[in-house]
Amino acid sequence: MQNPAVFQKALRPYAMKQKQIFISRATGQPFMSNAKMSGKTIKSASNNIVLFYDVKPISGPNNPKELIRVVGFADHSIAMPEARWQREKADSGIR
Repeated sequence: MQNPAVFQKALRPYAMKQKQIFISRATGQPFMSNAKMSGKTIKSASNNIVLFYDVKPISGPNNPKELIRVVGFADHSIAMPEARWQREKADSGIR
């Protein structure tokens, strides 16, 4: 899934017409998907691979530091500092 439109189309049957799940509430932009997972099943992913993520760091009153939100990481979403994001990004095959 090379871009958000392809990602959304692939998951739309499972999203029950809830388009908002593809948009980050923090940034207002579509989540980016991990292209390395294209054509693979979720079951084939390890628990620690990034499935999709915010395109830019998020910050705000509840998040004073700029953090990258990662979804699908060990079956949940987390926010992580830039240094950790760079390691996880490389480990997940994201360029």
